[in-house]
Amino acid sequence: MRARSWLWTLCLLRRTAALLVVVLAGGIFSATMVRFSPGFGVDERELDSRLSSDTLAAIRQSHAENRSVIHFYAHYLGSMLQGRFGVSSTFQRPISELMHERLHVSLRSLAPALPLTWIIAFSAALSVTAIRNRVADGVSSIAAGGLMATPAAMVALWAASTGHGVEIALILILAPAMYRYSRNILERSFRKTHVMAARARGIGTASLMCWHVLPTAAPQLIGLIAVSLSMAFGALIPVEFICDSPGVGQLALQAALGRDLPLLVTLTLMVTVITYSANAAADAANQALAPVSA
Repeated sequence: MRARSWLWTLCLLRRTAALLVVVLAGGIFSATMVRFSPGFGVDERELDSRLSSDTLAAIRQSHAENRSVIHFYAHYLGSMLQGRFGVSSTFQRPISELMHERLHVSLRSLAPALPLTWIIAFSAALSVTAIRNRVADGVSSIAAGGLMATPAAMVALWAASTGHGVEIALILILAPAMYRYSRNILERSFRKTHVMAARARGIGTASLMCWHVLPTAAPQLIGLIAVSLSMAFGALIPVEFICDSPGVGQLALQAALGRDLPLLVTLTLMVTVITYSANAAADAANQALAPVSA
C-alpha cells in the first residue's frame, strides 16, 4: 500500500513538471508565431487620417514592447507569477477579467453539449457494433461522414439562423467525429481473438459487449473523451463568433484579428493546460481501471 501511494506521488510530480514544461514551451511558441505573422504590429487606428502625429507615435509605441519575443515573454511570465496576465490591447481591459467573463459563457454552453455528445456518439457506436447490420453501419457512416464534411461555420450559421443556439451546433460538429472514432475502437475490440471465441461459445450480445468488448475498448474510449475537450474548444471559435455568443471562442478570434499578443498567449496557455490536464486525468483513470479490467 505504501509503495502504491509512493508511485502515485511520483507520477503526480512527474505530471506537474511536464505540465510546466509544456506551458512554457507552448507560450513561447505561440508568442513567436504571432510575432512573425504577417501584419503584426499594425494597428487599424493608424489608418485614421484625423489622428495627429503625436497620437500615431503613441500608438506605435504601445506596440513596441511586444516586438521582442524574449522581452515580452519574460515580462509576461513575471506578471503571470504575480497573478496578472496583462492588459488586452484590443479591449483595453485586464485579461483576467476578460477570461473570467468569457470562460463562464463558454462553460455554460459546453456543460450540456459535451455530455450529450458523448451519450449520442457512444450509444450510436455501441448499437451499430452490437447489431452487426451492414445497412445500419453504412447509413450511419454516410450520415456521420456528411456531417464531418460540413464546415463548422455552416453548421454555426444554420444554428444561428434557426435559433437553435451554440449547444446544438457543438453537438452537430462533435458527435459525428466522436461516433466515427468510437465506432472504429469498438469494432477493433470486437474483432479481438478472445471476443470471437466468446461469441463462438454462444454468449449473448449484451454480455459480449459488456464483459468482453467494452473492457478492452475502455482505455481508448477514455482517451477519446479527453481529446474531445480540445475538439470542443476548437469548435467554439467559429460557433461562438457566428452565433454572437460572448465566450472564449469569440474572444480568441477577436484577439487573432486584433493581433493581441498578450491575450493570444493567455488563451494558448489556457487551452494547453486544459488539454494536458484532460489527458493526464484519462491516463490516471486508465491506470486505476487496469487492475479491474485485468
